[in-house]
Amino acid sequence: MDKLRWVLERQEQDVVRLSEYLLTQPEDRISIKAVMESFDWSRYRVITSTHALIDALALLQPDQVQQPKYRLDAKMIYINHQVQIDHLELEHRFRQNSLVWAFLLEALAEDVSSYEKFADRHHTSVAIVRAVKERIRENLQLDGLELTKNNHIVGEEVQVRVTFLRILRHYHQYQTLPGVQAKADLIAQAVQGLIETYELPNQKIVRNALQIQVMVWVLRLQTGHYLHDQPLPKVIKPLRDWESPAFQRGERTLALLNHLTGLPANMLRGETEFAVLCLYASGIIAGVPVEILASEALDHLRQFEQVFVAIFQHYFGQALEPKLVIQIRDHVMAANLRALYQMPDHVRNDPPISQLQKNYPIQVGFVLQLIDRLFAVWHIRPEGQAMFTMQVFEAYFNAVMAFIPKTDMLPAIYVTLDFLSLTSLGELLENTLAGFYAVNFQVGHDLDAPDYYISDTEMGDFDDLPGYIWTTYPSEQMLEQFLEQARLLTVARFHQNEL
Repeated sequence: MDKLRWVLERQEQDVVRLSEYLLTQPEDRISIKAVMESFDWSRYRVITSTHALIDALALLQPDQVQQPKYRLDAKMIYINHQVQIDHLELEHRFRQNSLVWAFLLEALAEDVSSYEKFADRHHTSVAIVRAVKERIRENLQLDGLELTKNNHIVGEEVQVRVTFLRILRHYHQYQTLPGVQAKADLIAQAVQGLIETYELPNQKIVRNALQIQVMVWVLRLQTGHYLHDQPLPKVIKPLRDWESPAFQRGERTLALLNHLTGLPANMLRGETEFAVLCLYASGIIAGVPVEILASEALDHLRQFEQVFVAIFQHYFGQALEPKLVIQIRDHVMAANLRALYQMPDHVRNDPPISQLQKNYPIQVGFVLQLIDRLFAVWHIRPEGQAMFTMQVFEAYFNAVMAFIPKTDMLPAIYVTLDFLSLTSLGELLENTLAGFYAVNFQVGHDLDAPDYYISDTEMGDFDDLPGYIWTTYPSEQMLEQFLEQARLLTVARFHQNEL
C-alpha cells in the first residue's frame, strides 16, 4: 500500500505523483519533455495531469488563484517557489472523495450489507462497486487479510487491528469511523482517561491519535472480533506481572476499556495488554518501560545497544557516551517493536535514503551499516530486509541526528570569519554555519590555516586561500554551493582519517 494511493483513481494518482515530483524541482521551470522522460508518460498524460493539478490546487487554495503555484505552456511547466502548497492536504481531499476509501472503512465497520445499497448511498453503479471491492481485496492480501463475500475484513485479529491502526494513523486527519458514532461520548471519555493515566500532552495531534486507537478497538469489539483466542506478540509480560507504576497504569487502562466495552474479565486483560502495547509501539507514548517487557524483547534491546555501540566505535573510531546510547535506544524503541513484532508495513513509502545520503553521506552510511548488522543479529531474512529497512531507517537516522553531536561524527572544517565593517553580518553567518548538520564547521576570527576564509573586504592573498567576499547575506543558491564544497571536503577528510 504505497501511501494508500491505490484507493485513488489513476488520474488522481498521477496528479499526486506529479505534485510530489514538482515540489522537488529547484529551478523555476521544467520542460514537459523532462517530465515525460522521468515518468515514462506520454505528452498528453503530462499535460492533462498538470492541468488537473492546477485545477485541484485552485479548489484547495482559492486565495492563490491569481498567483498560482504552477503555470503551463506548450513546452514548459513554470514553478512559483514563493507559493507554498499543502501536498498532503491535496492527497487527503482526493482520498476523502474516493469510493475505494469509503468502501474500505465501511467494510471495517461491517456496514456494507449489499452492493446495491452501497451504490445508492454513494451515487454510483453496482459494477463500479464490484470493481472497487476487487481492488481492496487485492491490496489487503498484502497484509494477509481477506475481504469476504459478505464484505467483512477477516484474518488474524492482531493483524487486522495493526493494519488499520497504521492506515488511520498514517492519514491522521481525524474522522469518525462508520459504526461508532453512538459511542462518541464514551470514546472521548476514554481518550481523556488515557491522557491523564499516561500523563500525555493535551495536544490536538495526541488526541487525534488516541481517538483513532480507541475507535478501532471499539469497532472490532462491537462487531465480535476478540483477541482472547489469538496468539499475541511476545513483547510484554502479562499485566499481573507488571511492576509499579506500570501496573497501576495498566489497571487504569483496563478500567477504561471495561467502561467502554463491558467485556468479561477473562477477555479484558488480553485486550488491555494489547491496547497498551499498541500505544507504545505506535509512538503515542514514548519509551516502553523496560519492567513490562518480556525476556525476548529485553534481549532485543540489549542486542540493539551492543550493536549500536560496536558499529559506532568501528565507524567513527571513538566510544559513545552510555547516556546517549540509552536515549537513542528509547527513541527508536517503538520503531523496533513495530518492525520486529507487528508484521510488515505496506502503508508507508520507502524512506528517502538516496536524498538523505546526498545531503548527509557520513551519517546515512553509519545508519545503513547498523541496519546491515542487525539483519544478522536479529535473523532478518533477505526477503524481509527491505521492509525492515523501511520501518526503522528514519527513526534511526533521526535519533542519530538529534542526539549525537556532529562533533562526534564529522571531521572539523575550519572557517575564518574576518569582518571589518559588517561585524553583524559575520555574527549572522556564524549562526548560519552552526545550524548546518551536514558539516562540522569550526569558526574563528584568526585561524592559522583555515579551510575557508570569508570576509567583507578583499584581501591581497586570496590566491593562497579559498576566500569569499560577502558584503550582504548570501542567497540560498550561494549558501548551497558553499555547503556542497564543504560537504565534499568533509567526506574526503572523513575517509582520509579512516586510513
